[in-house]
Amino acid sequence: APSAATLTADPTAPTNGNVTVTIVYPEDASVREYKVGAGAWQLYTEPVEVTDNGTVHARSTDAAGNESEESSYAVSNIDREAPTAATLTADPTAPTSGNVTVTIVYPEDASVREYKVGAGAWQLYTEPVEVTDNGTVHARSTDAAGNESEQSSYAVSNIDREAPSAATLTADPTAPTNGNVTVTIVYPEDASVREYKVGDGAWQLYTEPVEVTDNGTVHARSVDAAGNESEESSYVVSNIDREAPTAATLTADPTAPTNGNVTVTIVYPEDAAVREYKVGGGEWQPYTEPVEVTDNGTVHARSVDAAGNESEESSYVVSNIDREAPAAATLTANPTAPTNGNVTVTITYPEDASVREYKVGDGAWQLYTEPVEVTDNGTVHARSTDAAGNESEESSYVVSNIDREAPTAATLTADPTAPTSGNVTVTIVYPEDASVREYKVGDGAWQLYTEPVEVTDNGTVHARSTDAAGNESEQSSYAVSNIDREAPVLTLGASEALFVPIDSVFSSPSATAVDNFDGDITDRIMVAGAVDTATLGTYELIYSVSDRAANLTEEAITVIVYDNVIPTLSLLGEEEIRLEVGTPFADPGVTAWDAQDGDLTDAVIVTGAVDYQQLNTYTLTYNVEDSAGNEAAALYRTVIIEDTTAPELTVLGDNPLMLLRGAAFTDPGVHVSDNYDMNISEALVTTSSVDTDTAGLYTITYSVSDSSGNRTERQRTVHVLSDDATIAQLTSNTGRLTPDFMPEVQEYQLSVDSNRSSITLSVLPSDNAVATVSIDGEPYASNTSGTVEAVLNVRFGSNAFDIELVAEDGTIRTYTLLVIRSFPEYNDEGQEENSDPDSDSLASVIINGNTMNGGTAQEIDIAGQKIVVVKLDEDSIVERLQTEGAAAVVEIPVPGEGAVGAGELSGRLVKEMEKQQAVVELRTKTAVYTLPAAQINIDTLAEQLGVDAPLEDIKVYIEITTPSEETLHIVENAAKQGKFSLVAAPLDFTVYARYGERSVQATTFKAYVERSVAIPADIEPTRITTGVVVEEDGTVRHVPTKIVEQDGQYRAVINSLSNSTYALIWNQVEFNDMELHWAQETANDMGSRMVVSGDGNGNFSPDHPVTRAEFAAIVVHGLGLKVRSDMGSFIDISPQAWYGEAVYTAHAYGLVKGFEDDTFGPDDDLTREQAMSIIARAMDLTGLKARLPSRNAEQTINRFTDADKISDWARSSVIDSVAAGIVVGKDDNLLATNETITRAEALSFIYRLLQLSELI
Repeated sequence: APSAATLTADPTAPTNGNVTVTIVYPEDASVREYKVGAGAWQLYTEPVEVTDNGTVHARSTDAAGNESEESSYAVSNIDREAPTAATLTADPTAPTSGNVTVTIVYPEDASVREYKVGAGAWQLYTEPVEVTDNGTVHARSTDAAGNESEQSSYAVSNIDREAPSAATLTADPTAPTNGNVTVTIVYPEDASVREYKVGDGAWQLYTEPVEVTDNGTVHARSVDAAGNESEESSYVVSNIDREAPTAATLTADPTAPTNGNVTVTIVYPEDAAVREYKVGGGEWQPYTEPVEVTDNGTVHARSVDAAGNESEESSYVVSNIDREAPAAATLTANPTAPTNGNVTVTITYPEDASVREYKVGDGAWQLYTEPVEVTDNGTVHARSTDAAGNESEESSYVVSNIDREAPTAATLTADPTAPTSGNVTVTIVYPEDASVREYKVGDGAWQLYTEPVEVTDNGTVHARSTDAAGNESEQSSYAVSNIDREAPVLTLGASEALFVPIDSVFSSPSATAVDNFDGDITDRIMVAGAVDTATLGTYELIYSVSDRAANLTEEAITVIVYDNVIPTLSLLGEEEIRLEVGTPFADPGVTAWDAQDGDLTDAVIVTGAVDYQQLNTYTLTYNVEDSAGNEAAALYRTVIIEDTTAPELTVLGDNPLMLLRGAAFTDPGVHVSDNYDMNISEALVTTSSVDTDTAGLYTITYSVSDSSGNRTERQRTVHVLSDDATIAQLTSNTGRLTPDFMPEVQEYQLSVDSNRSSITLSVLPSDNAVATVSIDGEPYASNTSGTVEAVLNVRFGSNAFDIELVAEDGTIRTYTLLVIRSFPEYNDEGQEENSDPDSDSLASVIINGNTMNGGTAQEIDIAGQKIVVVKLDEDSIVERLQTEGAAAVVEIPVPGEGAVGAGELSGRLVKEMEKQQAVVELRTKTAVYTLPAAQINIDTLAEQLGVDAPLEDIKVYIEITTPSEETLHIVENAAKQGKFSLVAAPLDFTVYARYGERSVQATTFKAYVERSVAIPADIEPTRITTGVVVEEDGTVRHVPTKIVEQDGQYRAVINSLSNSTYALIWNQVEFNDMELHWAQETANDMGSRMVVSGDGNGNFSPDHPVTRAEFAAIVVHGLGLKVRSDMGSFIDISPQAWYGEAVYTAHAYGLVKGFEDDTFGPDDDLTREQAMSIIARAMDLTGLKARLPSRNAEQTINRFTDADKISDWARSSVIDSVAAGIVVGKDDNLLATNETITRAEALSFIYRLLQLSELI
């Protein structure tokens, strides 16, 4: 190889210029190369000019291709960086009357160090600079390479030799006061020491206003930082007055008792500035005239002098007003118990009674002087009158206890009256007025009667009574004669024990009975018990007889029945049983029965055993004996243990088993076992023909047999996966692909005419049997020939489609097709002219209500549709906008009576409108498209066009057009499938930019954009439930819509975040279970708007908890957001879930969040504070949050008793939701943030959000 090159540099000393590196290569070098730093190798033809420090590398190659070692030279002496600025410090920095020394510190690489003072000349710096007057010291330096630093400076401003001015003193208050006076002293700004003194006191430092407690003089002075002392200034305080006025004097008229009012006169001191009074606990009032007092109470008086000193309070107690009648008299009687004498009534009158009166019955009123003696039952009345003539209510006492009539005789009854061996109960009924009730038995003593009398022997019971007045009744009596207690005599005709054989005939023995009172009562003998000679056992017969008094005699006979019959056995289950070896044997057993002992099964004896683990034939013998010793005839059972179970054969590993094509295959094998032979792996037979080099399905067969001939077979499917994800053929029904299709080329372009709104794309996968095809994320099924045919809608401009093929092994190959649909040419070349309007006539533009000639109008034909295009004049509009100021509204009225029209603006005009925050309104006869210029986002559109062109050369078109026939067909089909009615003709709203042949659409906006459509006169406004967007695939979604009346015409105002085809529909929904529910109107309205759809059975289930997924769907549908098909990263949401797209759309718009473990919890119940957090984020999107008034955040929620329960993370969201009026709380002023939210509550949140955002 050639020797290494030699590199030299010039200069080698530090320089701020370039360095030239000369490279000397060996003579045999054929190729001489160099590179600077990590740059590319270049041929060396002349010395290398190096502009920055770095390494120059050199190498060479000789004619034989041998390459030399690499050599290099590191350039490090280029210095273009100026030295840093010097640092200047001063001493002292505090105010001083002397000089200031400024010290300058220069950077280490400074070769020349200079300074100057003020505008003086630059001097070399050798020592600190002595400054004698205020001014600026400047510093600079130059390094060895001649780079000059930036200038730095220090302004000296602390030299001061002038004394401060005198201080100014002001007092507050200056009017008379009973408080202190605050004297504020304002010192000059340059005062360093501020002092004051009060009167002849010592000087003190002034730090705050002086609080003066007594009249006197406050003095002030100051000293500046240089020690200069100001002149002394002062203020005389003379307005302090702390002496309170004397107390007021109160007099009353009249002072004697009265039932009228009392006038209280108050005399205040002369120095009273404020005179006040109050009555009782009332409010203080100004005193202007004597006080008229209507009720007893206290009148208070006070006064305040001009200095604010308040007098002591004085008062007068009014107590002589009496309008209350005396209380009613109290009457008491003696005695109150029944009496046959007189009753004395004593009357107690109130103390204030002047006149005391009474009367008896209807008699005359008499003056009461002593208790009243009453001789007969009747009423005593009392009343009184006080000194003021007030008469009390009448009170009375009814005398009803005088009784002089004796009670009636008592009545006696007995139970029983028939003969009895027990006692006889005699019940005595006395008259009601009996006070003392007595009885006696026979000649016994009289006793108080408290309960019926129990008589134990025959005899007479007597009764009498006395009433409360002492009157005694006549005696009455009852004779008891039916008591009998002697039992009859019973004689049996047999011995006490009898033995009877089983099944023999038995008759009860005879008996006789005699009673001392009733005589022969044999016919009354009763026999209890029975003898069953068919059943072994001991039986007892009870003979009994009773006389009429129920005296009982009993005797018993024992009968024993004995048995000699043998028991019987019955076999359960089969006589011969076959069992699989290893299966535990459960003996079905036998049943044993004896005619006398009954069930003897538990007493059965089994002889023999079965070993279920060994193949064999076993015999079991059964027998039993009854309690009499009789043995049954034996029974036998045969048990055969056999093996009929096939071996267990388990396929190990995956089945089917997937293999990449060409991968090595190792059979995972199988596991073999047998219930009796155990390990029979040697008997396994495997058949296989797997070829991993060829994709396809293969079968491996495994079989095995045990020693009993039982056979098992299993199969494994081996799937060798195809890795072919290429397209064999790609064609379109229109246009030609560029370049021509080749499977290995993945990017194509297709141009179509402006009147072509869709294309049919045919895709034939190379391995059509297994490859799957998706276009823009939507899977397509192939036809019988394996070809996928997709109809794709295309809009004006660029339409990018991703065609993704997925092979069996997951290999993905994506082809990109860019379909460019040409825009209609907005010029008059080749267009038919129309006289109304002229093909190039002037057009009016209205800015902030003022009309101007701001453009031209032209009618053209686009795909058979006549459209008037208004082209705005850039210069005149921009000039007018500059005079109108910010937020101007630029209206573009489209001439003619049509519903369609377009506006053409230059990109520069759009940009100027954006800067001025202007709004563009395109107006046709029936529709208005209101678009803030900032939402057009001209910078992004220009970037997407991919051209480097001035904005004035880019054209922006805003259109309102009628959909194509294909789109109208999609809309009609969508209405049929959705079972709703179209109320008005659909319209397309479009914004796009164009430069040359390139164009790009603005399909989405960052804020809601308004479109309004006039409702035809023959359509009732109440027949419109909402506006909808119809997507190219026929998907229909609600967009927020409200009906308004403008200038006598009804219009539908639609707000959304995207451009598309819009239609007005009628879709009335009434949920079955919302009748009389508080949210009935809301639920039915949102159902009619296609925001919610219920459970499919016509029910909404309003009181069920709403899940997180359901709420996300309600929010997305309510806001009219276009769902996104791209799935996010929540691990618990399947792409196939009904709510998947809604959740990810809400997440994409920042409305919902997941948890830290990457889950979303779609089926979890939603809490109210979680719902409020989502609502608060949605308020940002609708613009409602920006309109909230400023507020005290805590005051917003303080009225809720559970505000302290709000989670910290949700607090601001709850406050915003409440402040906006979306959340109003629950009963008892509760927010209930941690409770689950119902479907009705959730829907109400969204409904209020849309209403308050003025979207519905």
